[in-house]
Amino acid sequence: EPSKMCIRKIDSGMVSTPVGSLASAPYGVASKNASYCYYVRSDGNVYSTEDTGTALNSAALTGGYALAYDSSIPILYAATGCRVGVLHADKTYSAIAGDELNHGAVDGIGADARFDSIQFIAFDSNHLYATDFYNCTVRKIHRTTYRVTTIAGYAASAGNADGTGPAALFNNPTGIAIIGNVLYAADYSSNKIRKIQ
Repeated sequence: EPSKMCIRKIDSGMVSTPVGSLASAPYGVASKNASYCYYVRSDGNVYSTEDTGTALNSAALTGGYALAYDSSIPILYAATGCRVGVLHADKTYSAIAGDELNHGAVDGIGADARFDSIQFIAFDSNHLYATDFYNCTVRKIHRTTYRVTTIAGYAASAGNADGTGPAALFNNPTGIAIIGNVLYAADYSSNKIRKIQ
């Protein structure tokens, strides 16, 4: 809860505050296990509610607050505005797609791809999915080859239209979640939840 400088936990309807009085506002969160979560603060540092005093990154992440954690590997993904990468156990960060210094709307492999303000990320066994806010698109990143493709929306064309691929129009998509083989995206400026299958 950014305005309260705390992390809130909801368990069977019961709300508690496992972390409070933070030095900077928390934004993105990702579930670690049944008891703990990862979160990134506005100062670009990533923490776990299991150890709130030790940052998990050696250099601050800039320009984004999206996290996703796959406990089966395990691996922690973090998006920093115009790139997606992996935060390693030794606190280093390695980009897998995009370039933090160059925004745009380009499909491609790894650093050749371009994004413009990644908001949230989700994943399945083979891919990451990212909402690309200013490009008004939903992007797919292969988790092995790091190939980036646009699966819904038309770059930099804000709108509110259902359809397939580039025929669908979004207006600043933010949150994203995957249930089975179906993606759900929060279309911020359209005030809608969109379904992609």
